[in-house]
Amino acid sequence: MAQSLTVRQSAFDTGVHRNTSFRWRHRFLNWISQDRPTKLHGITEVDETYLLESDKGKRNLGRKPRKRGGSATQRGISNEQICVLVARDRAGQTLDFVTGNGPLTKARLTTSLKPVLDADALLVSDANPSYTAFCQAEGFSHEIVNLSQGQRSMALTMCKM
Repeated sequence: MAQSLTVRQSAFDTGVHRNTSFRWRHRFLNWISQDRPTKLHGITEVDETYLLESDKGKRNLGRKPRKRGGSATQRGISNEQICVLVARDRAGQTLDFVTGNGPLTKARLTTSLKPVLDADALLVSDANPSYTAFCQAEGFSHEIVNLSQGQRSMALTMCKM
């Protein structure tokens, strides 16, 4: 799997039947998907990305079908897009959360990040005001980084008071 070999080639290289190779591959993939850290420690970087919602397989679409990806009908972040939040600490532990349709909110951050962040964690994020509101409400330290303005780090905003 690490070498991106086909199931047949993996079976040949390891000397097992191709069905065994297929079964093992899926067992390992299932095992890896369950190997998620329980907590993020220290400096934790967080950012969100938005993906256009796929209605593939739905029988009743509430819209005209798109062809090969397509684009959203509304500009910017809208309810047509799904927010995926990714958080990673300096030890390399990474967690991701599908927070739902539309823009990121303080409530969504509380639901997803609060249970996995250590109490003394430093959250490093972009200038999205949801992160600031979340940190102030939950008592986390927060630092804003804005690369588009050439700011690689700003003064530390201590939310723990």
